[in-house]
Amino acid sequence: MKIAAGVAASLAAIWLLGVGVVATTTALSGTVTSPGANAIRGAALCIGLLGMSCAGYIAWPSRWNIPAHTQLAFALIAYVLPIAGLGRLEQMSPAVLNLYASLALAGFALTVVGVICGRIFANAVSRSRHRSGFAKTRRFLASWPIDQVGEAAALRRLRIVAGGSLLALLGCFAVMGFVPALAADPFQAKFFRGIYAAAYAPVAPIYRTATTAIALLLPVIMMVAIKRRMIRDWVVLIGCVGVMLLSLQRAPAVTGIVMCLGVLLAIRRISMVVYIAILVGVNALGSAVYFVLGALGLSSYSFVSAGGGSLAQQVAAGAPDVADQATFLRAWLANPEYTFGKTFFGGLVPGNFEWNPSVWSLSVVNPGQNVSAIVSGGLRLPAPIWGYVSFDWAGVIAVCLLSGFFVGLIAAVASQVIPLQTPIGTAWALVVYLCLEDLLVYFYRLSYLSVLQLVVLVLIVGGVSKLRIERTRERQRGFENWGLHGG
Repeated sequence: MKIAAGVAASLAAIWLLGVGVVATTTALSGTVTSPGANAIRGAALCIGLLGMSCAGYIAWPSRWNIPAHTQLAFALIAYVLPIAGLGRLEQMSPAVLNLYASLALAGFALTVVGVICGRIFANAVSRSRHRSGFAKTRRFLASWPIDQVGEAAALRRLRIVAGGSLLALLGCFAVMGFVPALAADPFQAKFFRGIYAAAYAPVAPIYRTATTAIALLLPVIMMVAIKRRMIRDWVVLIGCVGVMLLSLQRAPAVTGIVMCLGVLLAIRRISMVVYIAILVGVNALGSAVYFVLGALGLSSYSFVSAGGGSLAQQVAAGAPDVADQATFLRAWLANPEYTFGKTFFGGLVPGNFEWNPSVWSLSVVNPGQNVSAIVSGGLRLPAPIWGYVSFDWAGVIAVCLLSGFFVGLIAAVASQVIPLQTPIGTAWALVVYLCLEDLLVYFYRLSYLSVLQLVVLVLIVGGVSKLRIERTRERQRGFENWGLHGG
């Protein structure tokens, strides 16, 4: 009965939110450019983008929902600062801003409904006839890798993968003959454009595998170093963070550290407001790091600081999501071509495949240009935009609902598992959470790197799980033999 009531409430919410979105879209239509109309559009856009980033709190409102905290902090820098703080919408045409705001509001509303449905589904499964299997799975996750067999095996595999990835990345630097952060043109070197492309090509598979493994495992690597207090673990941690910074992968290098910090603060029951404030500061510093390096006199980054502007403007320039998304919509509206979902799976093909989401988005913004010559890794587009350019408004509805459903489902399951019995176990659980999120929540822009992350996890988690089962059976046989022969 409760499940039926929840489904009915969700359907009613879909209808009400749909009416609200249609009404707002109608109100924003036209070419009105008055300050009041622009303020309404800006508020609608800001609410929509910020709301989609915070949707995970609906299913899991807890200090332990560290992924949601990181999303909120990112949204404050990438969305709220340029829209509400710097007023970056004045240059947008009314048509682009209308569509942008409408997509953001619709995406927010539909994502919320999807999250609620995902949470209801998870709760329903846990109470259904399958609850015993669900409970066993939850108990297994909650105990892994706490026991001595699982923990020792997991740490051994972690050290092998992390240490091997570190050495592999150092080897790649040696073979390429340059380090991106220290190159004459660090931005071309980061994306391996121009003169750096030929040197990168032979080591590309090893380079991508190593950076992906390190980025995935950094939260656990750091937690192990802190809790185990062994020199070799600190050497691996410092080395992994160092090579990621040298490869100019700012976000992956820092994310693992702040995720680990979030676990430690949550254990100490420190307010999540403090953690979010730290995350905002880290995001702001990461966005302005090139400006800071240029201001400090590093010639390779001097052109960034030469552009002038306040620190807030430089921070916003380092996270140009709003500007990029508006530019993309303007370019796409000038020549609308629906992808019909090809970009959902195009990222599974390595290289500059035409339907790779990064490649395709750059080709839309830069028509007729060779994408391999553009110094960019692609545009970060939210779910409603990907849905819209794939199947029009039907795509917005389907993509946002399904993405929200997975947010609610994963968060609901995680809320029953996290925290685990030890900080290291909790760090492992968060890594699994992020891997599943990358595969399911962002299904509309799948990447072969997401699959690679899953493979790394299976190599570690799968092997440890099998070992635990074998050891458990050995102990059971030992008890049985003792009962037969011991008395």
